[in-house]
Amino acid sequence: MNEADKAGEMVEQLIFLGTDFRGAMDDMREAASEYVSASLSEYEESTVDALSAVVDSGMNLASDVEGASLTILDTDSESAEDVDAALNDLNGLTRPVNG
Repeated sequence: MNEADKAGEMVEQLIFLGTDFRGAMDDMREAASEYVSASLSEYEESTVDALSAVVDSGMNLASDVEGASLTILDTDSESAEDVDAALNDLNGLTRPVNG
């Protein structure tokens, strides 16, 4: 699995983190006695808030990484164009962009 596939899988896991947690909580609630159910609800509420923060942070990080990648690509392309212009000034020598 390449790095892009791994990153995609991680984002998918983040997206479904809340759904998976709620499913686990439903399973526990079914297995627990009524005395434990109230505590499970309190735990679920506080944990859902924390998981939401984790998902938000993960999505922001993914967005930042994607933005940085695009910036690097733009900078690389601009640098290649500058080199091509400089080579053209040296008797018309050229090289392929990013090649």
